[in-house]
Amino acid sequence: MFNVFRMHMYRVSRSRSTYILAGLLFVFLLLTFGLAFIIFDDPFKLNVATAFTGLSGKSETVSPAVLHRFFIQSNDSVIIILTIFGVLLTHSDFSKGFVKNTYCMFERKSKLVLAKWCALVACITITYVALSVLGLAMGALLRSFEPGEWDLYLRSFIVVYLCLVSMLTMVFMITSLFKSPVGGMVIGLVIATGVLQTVEQLIDLLIAKLSGADMDAVLEGMVGMGSGAEVFRISDYCLDNVYLSYSAGMGNADTIRTIVVALVYMALALGLTMLLSEKKDVRC
Repeated sequence: MFNVFRMHMYRVSRSRSTYILAGLLFVFLLLTFGLAFIIFDDPFKLNVATAFTGLSGKSETVSPAVLHRFFIQSNDSVIIILTIFGVLLTHSDFSKGFVKNTYCMFERKSKLVLAKWCALVACITITYVALSVLGLAMGALLRSFEPGEWDLYLRSFIVVYLCLVSMLTMVFMITSLFKSPVGGMVIGLVIATGVLQTVEQLIDLLIAKLSGADMDAVLEGMVGMGSGAEVFRISDYCLDNVYLSYSAGMGNADTIRTIVVALVYMALALGLTMLLSEKKDVRC
């Protein structure tokens, strides 16, 4: 299994698409900072960061956790580029046809699925760490953040990482099961554009309305302006919503719930992929 993992990592390191996507991601992230500073002189001082972080205030600097959210979590290009990469890695052996050879090497195909998933996670981890370091470096260079509150940064770093891995595992599952890159691409675009999140929040409002809850209180709770009414919200258990809505300033209960949701989705997606890989014939 380790040899299969090494094979996928070798293919990633030799693939031209890897470096093209890495270059595009780097350019998009530079534009995130560059255009904001050109247009607004200092987007953090002028409170433009509120649109990305959901935090208010006109401080000249922000914490590392807020910078992390602005640079990675709120940047749609991260999800889109990682989704494209995940689909290409997952589908490459099917599109090239050599999956018929690799799947004959082991009695259990689930081991090959696990090895490929580990390669995907390794690539995501490397990319995520590099982006995090780049974000801090850009913030320090432009004097946009004040070092401190590293405990909140570490919390945000871990939670966002788990959510990203979980979402890419779902892309991995869809691409593996349907043997097509289309489904995985669509999932990434839908998450990035926030379409699912909007639908989920509308369902929350419908549930609240049918239950007779105070709609003003529900709306205030959804936008973070109040405690909100005590109603069940389906969006609290949807991976895309907990990822896009999470911030390091949330309480321990919300943080734990976000981590549990990410781990459950990850385990279900990977487990289902491994299980069905044993049941289905190899098709290219």
